[in-house]
Amino acid sequence: MAPSNNALLLNAKQDPVMTVGPAPYPTAGSGEVIIRTAAVAMNPADWLLQQTGMLISEYPAILGCDAAGEVFEVGEGLEDQFKVGDRVFGAAGPLTGYRTSAFQQYVVIKAPSIAKIPDAAKYSEAVVLPLGFNTAASCLFAKETLGLEAPPSKAGQGKTVLIWGASSSLGCCGVQAAALAGYDIVAFASKANHDLVRSLGAKACFDYHDTDVVQNVVKDLQGKEVVGAFDCISKPETLGVLCEILANTPNARKLIAAIQPGAEANAKNDVEIRTNFIVDQASYRGTVGKYLWEEFLPSALGDGTFRYKPDPEIVGHGLENVQKAVDLLSKGVSAKKLVVTL
Repeated sequence: MAPSNNALLLNAKQDPVMTVGPAPYPTAGSGEVIIRTAAVAMNPADWLLQQTGMLISEYPAILGCDAAGEVFEVGEGLEDQFKVGDRVFGAAGPLTGYRTSAFQQYVVIKAPSIAKIPDAAKYSEAVVLPLGFNTAASCLFAKETLGLEAPPSKAGQGKTVLIWGASSSLGCCGVQAAALAGYDIVAFASKANHDLVRSLGAKACFDYHDTDVVQNVVKDLQGKEVVGAFDCISKPETLGVLCEILANTPNARKLIAAIQPGAEANAKNDVEIRTNFIVDQASYRGTVGKYLWEEFLPSALGDGTFRYKPDPEIVGHGLENVQKAVDLLSKGVSAKKLVVTL
């Protein structure tokens, strides 16, 4: 008999308060596992989907992109990788149906976006990574975006990549992954977060509040081979600054990887903007994504070369505290990831 399942339900479009209620227990298909959720993390997508109602067609809906917990059921094809009781974390997918949405007691995670948690790490630490790592990797390493060499590698030595929003969850993952592939990182973050970003592998940090940031960065990039930029924020103003920097840097590839739908419309000065929405997900998940999740990430977490950053801030325990965490995130946070334990 299947266990009972509870979830945080968004009962109607733009409903300001999600409520805890019963939900169907999901089934694990081929290439999937079911985990009993122990921690979830908040992402901007959560409050955007709740507040705007975009991309959701059926209600009640369940949100949530990041989950960590214990394997409860293993689907066909993953028996050699996972067993019941394994401690894991993974990227959920609220836009693919309730089964794969994180804000519930039992959630389906699709391979390859799942990995075991090293014994020394807590669920609340591991859960800061999944969506941030997936998104950063698709912007940096997919052939349709920047197409950089995947880590660990020295292939990026002598080459520079710009990362805007480097202290965000996307930025922390992107800085680490690109640095471990040998690239020099020029990072943009508020001055208060420069020590964090440098500790993750950035060679140079610039305060995006600085009115002279374009001139200062262009000067710093003289004589360097720049392979493009990754904008973790992807607002018109951030994309505009990066376009100006790349346009005025002689030996720079005029390409920005972005994360917001429609970001391409902000391109200027002959700089191209590509979002990770153009990535062929089936191909990516079967090649680069599979390698990064199954080989690179477990090894790098195990030996400590990849860190659980930004630090988690635990808002509360239980699904009933997730709405509080989503509301806090909508007001803005810096260099931390809001987490609720279950």
